[in-house]
Amino acid sequence: MLSKAEIEAAVKQHGSEQKAAKALKIDRSTFRRWRQNGVPAKLVALSPKTNGATFTLADFRAAHDKGFIVPRKIREGLKALGSNGWRYESLFAHLAGVSLADLGNFRDAFADHIVEIKRDGRRAWAGTPKLAKEMREMVR
Repeated sequence: MLSKAEIEAAVKQHGSEQKAAKALKIDRSTFRRWRQNGVPAKLVALSPKTNGATFTLADFRAAHDKGFIVPRKIREGLKALGSNGWRYESLFAHLAGVSLADLGNFRDAFADHIVEIKRDGRRAWAGTPKLAKEMREMVR
């Protein structure tokens, strides 16, 4: 992230705000606002340049890999259900913060927690495999 001194140096080097913004690949209005008011603290805190942080492959994976994100959210949703809780699949997807399509793609990995309700074609998700087993015995 740019400091106020770096912004001023860029203007001096390139001759104008417009040319400096173009050289730094920043929108001109954003560049002008930063020059007048300084870079927002929130952006400075996120900047690897200012806080020495480097991002790893694990950070990228946690941010973009659905094969990592969705199962983690499902596990968090199951934990939120607890040992005695259950929800129908659509409500569980909402609780876990995943789409029904994503839930469907990873459903097999969590088969121990799923109860098929044959009479109406719905599925229920139980917080624990033990609870799911008890529920399955009830809907035979």
